[in-house]
Amino acid sequence: MAQIEVLDIVSDNPHATIIADLKDAPQVSSDTFDCVIVTQTLHLIYEVHCAIQTMHRILRPGGVMLAPVPGISQIARDSLNRWQDNWRFTGQSASKAFADIFGADCVSVAVHGNLCTAVNFLDGLAAEELSATELDYTDPDYPLVISIRAVKS
Repeated sequence: MAQIEVLDIVSDNPHATIIADLKDAPQVSSDTFDCVIVTQTLHLIYEVHCAIQTMHRILRPGGVMLAPVPGISQIARDSLNRWQDNWRFTGQSASKAFADIFGADCVSVAVHGNLCTAVNFLDGLAAEELSATELDYTDPDYPLVISIRAVKS
């Protein structure tokens, strides 16, 4: 039977079933999850290598970690000062950071975006305001989103 857990660092999230900090979460058992999805979060964790180690530890062997991270983006700010924006990944830095822990053969990284999508994103336009041709073109020099997939061996 499938079960979904939601991890948050703060306890005021009513959807959170696990309160923990990914940089060090000893209360989360090792070899527990088939899949860990960490969406647009890793750039907010200063100790990002520790967070990657935690994700590796809590995955079962054969488990998959999926993490989209921002490439080109404005700085994210939390008005309550609970977190801050620390990093921007490139395809290369994401590959290296995850390969250090998961192994190079277990990591795949894809970049998405181009100059047009980056400029329009920063200007506040929605994807619906661009054509399919503008959205589908990928230019590795202007990554808007970087998708990381890592499998625990």
